[in-house]
Amino acid sequence: MNSDTFTLDEGQVILQWPAKMSMESYEDFKSWLDLVSRKAKRAAEKYESGEGLI
Repeated sequence: MNSDTFTLDEGQVILQWPAKMSMESYEDFKSWLDLVSRKAKRAAEKYESGEGLI
């Protein structure tokens, strides 16, 4: 497995992926990353607007 950690002010983002991956699997992985990115953007927009505050 490969992994990478990126530290934000709010905490760590940790990503793991197989060391060996077919191009087809890579394309699926890339699509999933795009989806996760959109979800994170919605969460950030919600937080910035004050909706995400308790």
